Parts: sequence; C-alpha cells; structure tokens
Amino acid sequence: MSLGMYVLDRSGRQTRYFSDDVNNSFMRICESAPPESVRSGVMKYGDTMFNRNQLVRLIEELEALEGGPPAVVIDILDAARYAWRESLYLFIRGD
Repeated sequence: MSLGMYVLDRSGRQTRYFSDDVNNSFMRICESAPPESVRSGVMKYGDTMFNRNQLVRLIEELEALEGGPPAVVIDILDAARYAWRESLYLFIRGD
C-alpha cells in the first residue's frame, strides 16, 4: 500500500484525494530528507497533517528538489498550494 494524500477543510471533510505512485516516490523523498525538514516528519505507518505554516515549508522544500520531480510530487505541490491559499490542511495517511 502507498500513502494517501487528502486536502481537508476546516471541518475535517475531504476535498481532494490522491495517493503516492507505485514506486512510493513521495515516501522515498521524505525518508531521504534531512532531519530538520518537514518532509522528514511524514510517517510511513501513521498519519501526518500539515497546517498552513507547515505547508509553506513543504512547498519550499518540494520546489527546491533537483531533477525532474515525479508526477506525484507535482500533485502534492498543487494540493499543498491550494490548501495554503484556502487555509486548509494537507493530511497524509500512512499504511
């Protein structure tokens, strides 16, 4: 199984959903992140939620990745930007 990503409104209702790709590209990017990054806090077997302030850091970190990012990273960036603009949350459900 892979990570499930959700954009949640202030009531906790899901407004968008997608999942990591078959190669678990996003989880691999998180596992290889430096300990001070917000990506390093994404849990493989638990739940992670990013609020508006944390989304700023996540967006910056993902935009700074070198090389062509996998499609799932583009999806996460789109969802994170949307959640930030609308003051929503990005919720990541682990296996």
